[in-house]
This record gives sequence, structure tokens and C-alpha cells, in this order.
Amino acid sequence: MRITDDIIMYADCHPDKIALTSKANKRTFGQLVKNALLIATKLANLSRKRRSDNRPLLLGLLLNNRCEFVELFLAASIAGCTAVILDKKWPRKQIEDIVEWYQIDVLVVDDPKDLENIILKNSIKIDLTNNCKQLYCEEVDLDLIHSVIDNSDLFIGFTSGTTSFPKAFMRTHQTWLESFIASSQEFKISAAEHILAPGALCHGLTLYSVLEGLKLGASIFLLDNFEMPAMVYFLRNENISTLILVPTMLKKITKNLLNRESFSAVKKIITSGSKLESSMLHEIRVIFPNAKLYEYYGASELGFVTVHDVFSPQPADSVGRPFYGVEVEFRDDNDRPVGVGEIGTLWVRSKFVIHCYYSGGDGVGFHLKNGWATVEDQGYRDSQGYIYIISRRNQVIISGGLNIYPVEVESALYSLSEISECCVFGLPDSYWGHIVCVAVSWNEGENLSRKELLTRLSKKISKFKLPKKIFIVHSFLKTSSGKIAVNEMRNWLVEGNCLELE
Repeated sequence: MRITDDIIMYADCHPDKIALTSKANKRTFGQLVKNALLIATKLANLSRKRRSDNRPLLLGLLLNNRCEFVELFLAASIAGCTAVILDKKWPRKQIEDIVEWYQIDVLVVDDPKDLENIILKNSIKIDLTNNCKQLYCEEVDLDLIHSVIDNSDLFIGFTSGTTSFPKAFMRTHQTWLESFIASSQEFKISAAEHILAPGALCHGLTLYSVLEGLKLGASIFLLDNFEMPAMVYFLRNENISTLILVPTMLKKITKNLLNRESFSAVKKIITSGSKLESSMLHEIRVIFPNAKLYEYYGASELGFVTVHDVFSPQPADSVGRPFYGVEVEFRDDNDRPVGVGEIGTLWVRSKFVIHCYYSGGDGVGFHLKNGWATVEDQGYRDSQGYIYIISRRNQVIISGGLNIYPVEVESALYSLSEISECCVFGLPDSYWGHIVCVAVSWNEGENLSRKELLTRLSKKISKFKLPKKIFIVHSFLKTSSGKIAVNEMRNWLVEGNCLELE
């Protein structure tokens, strides 16, 4: 079974119901499925021509939020292809490397400018500004679509790696179908919902929410970019019942709308990426007086892990109880379960877990053993069964709901000739959850301004990984083994014992 099966069936019964709304246009369920089938016919044709080795055709999506993104994703599923989800915020060289490394057959972009200075040797390039018609056949050929190979793989996504080359993971149709079953038990989303998912479709939270909503027959509303005027317009005019977004977006909404406007039609808010600040809860209740508030903890590799009904009597500092269909264990370094209240590594068993990294894995983070998986998060379970997350063993920084590995930022810093030593760490932030901070010392006689440093780093790492604070130090605190003592350095810097680069 494919995730598109239920969407096609729903479109047959409700062809005129609005499925997708963006700033630029709308799609009914009938139009959405028809366009997906026309594109699927084109992809099936290309598969025959380009894939003599019987491997699925890879369709790269380097797109902003738009209805065509969803149509292309659905078309890939129908045609037995595999979508590859790319992020426009990545450095150009990284995009080029990924397209070549994974041998992406077709790359679809919004505009020809997205391909400037990118050298692609073997891929077909289609930009939606000038060549949109290239995507569609004149009529649907179901025989051709059904003749392609049966492909259980749904899409290739990317999670931040410990090197500048991100880790690719494979999501199958089955893992998302199982996830849909579980999330319907937890969140009770129905065909009557009007869902506003303002994040980028290239991020898992938004893409998953859109596909789940369409499968259930809900109407989905997309923002081109997360901007308050568009957000408020949809809330005022489209009877939005469910919001699905990361805490940084919710923080911006509360900051802009508190004591100005409230929206009683919103019945559910679902958030993930980091813990909500307790100070935000009163503001959320004022702006959305009738909304239940859920936050869930998970990972790209693990899927759903826990869920927290925030306005219920559950402990506020926990990440809740295990999600429907999920088993959780905490283990010590010898792989033995630890007792209640004891800190250990979190292991998960569920039908949502990936089998391995598609490629690009570096042996750090995700591990799978005897059906149990971990990304090395550290935490514990209390006597009532609630889960608490303390940190990740490899010290990932979660900023704005996105994972940032310090070693990746350090690698980029050390590639600059002016840097003698550096240290990367996270600091709590009321808006981002955490921000990336770096301490650097210069090689003798060399230094950079803040602008020069950030400009050069932006060519090596994604924009969201750039440091928000840069500290200049002459010497680093070291452990007995000679390594930089990160925690001690962080505390020392926060106490004001150095110069911040302005």
C-alpha cells in the first residue's frame, strides 16, 4: 500500500473539495490527484528511458512551498519513484554534491536562478518558472504508471550530520502509514479540519503534516514564507482549526498577537523540535482560548517517540509519555536497562524507525540493535512513566527545531586560516530554544571581523548553523587529556570573561 492510495480514493468521492491553498493558488482534491497522475505518467516514461538497472528514478525537489511541491511528491509515489527532499538554504556546493553523489535523475527548481553556478552532469533540470509544462503528460496513462517497478521507498530526507555532508535517511511508505495510524490516535485529526502548517515543506514536520492531512481529507494551508501578515490572514479568514509548527514560530505569534487578537476557531496546536517555554503557555491560552496544546518529541531517524498534552496535569518539564505504538527503554553504557530516575541512553522500538542511513552516515548518533534504535539522547523515566530528556551524547544543538552538530561548525571554522583554535556550544535562548555560540582564538597577526567570519562560514555551512554569538579568547580551558573543556569554557564565557565579536 502507498500513502497516495487513500488520497486518490478521497478525491474520487470529493473531487471539488479544496485540498491545498497557498498564496499563489489553490487545488481541489480532484485537481491535485489529476495533476499528480499526469506528472506520474511523465516520470514513468522517464524511468523506462533512464533506469535500465531497474532502480527507482530519483526525483530531486529544490522548491519553496507551493502546490506543485505536493503534486510532485505524490506523483513520485504513484510512479514508483523516490523523492529526494533538498533545502534551498543549503550552500550551492552542497546541493551540487548531493545531486551528483546520489545520481538524482530529475531536479525540479522554482527558478533558473536556483541553478546558477551549479554544475550538474547527468540530471534533467526543470524550472517551474519557464518549463513547468515539461512535467505534465497530455493525458494519464495508467498502464504505463502500473508497469513501473514496485518501490517501497517513499523519499530520501536529510538530517544534520557530524560532517558538512548531511546524513541521508530513507523513509518507506510503510513507516509513514504506521505513523499516520499512531498520530490519528493521539491527535484525532479528521476530514473536517482546516490545517495551517506554516513551516517549509522540505522539513519533516510540515511535509508529514500535509500528507497526513490530505490522507484524511483535511484542507491544508501553506505559507510561502513564515510571515505574520499571511499567518494572520489565514487565521482570520480560513477557519483554521489546527496549527502544526515549531516552537520558534509559536513564539513569534504570541509576541506579535498578545492582547491584540484571539482565535477561538483553533482547537489544536501541535508542535515539535524543542520544549515550549513555560512562560509562553499563558500567552498561547489567551490567543487560542479553545486550543489543546500538544508537543511531541521525536527524530528524523526514530519518528514519533513521546507526546505531551501540555495543558493536562502532566509534569511540565517532561517530554510526556511514550507515543502510541512506541516502547521506550533507558540503558547504561553496557546496554543494560537502568532503574526509575536513573539517567541512561534512550532506546526506542516502534514501526516508525528507519532501518539505516541511506548513505552519508558516520557511525555517530543513530544505532539499530535487535529492533531497538537510539540517536543517543540521554534522559530518564520517572515513577509515573513520564520521560525526561537531558542532553544528547554528541551534544547536538537544537535551534529553531533544527539539529546542529558542533563538530560540523568547528570543522568549517578550522578551514579558515585565521583560526588557531575554536569551540562550539549552545546557549539557551527564549526565541530559538538554543543558539549556536563559538569561541575562537586567532593565529598570530591574523583576525577577521564578524561580517567577514560569517560571510566565509556561509559558503561552507547552512545559514541556520551560523553562530549567533562569537567570543574571542586568547587561550582555552583544557582537560587533563588536552581537549577543550567545553562546559567549563561555556560557563566561563557566559560570565563575561572575554570579548564578544560585534
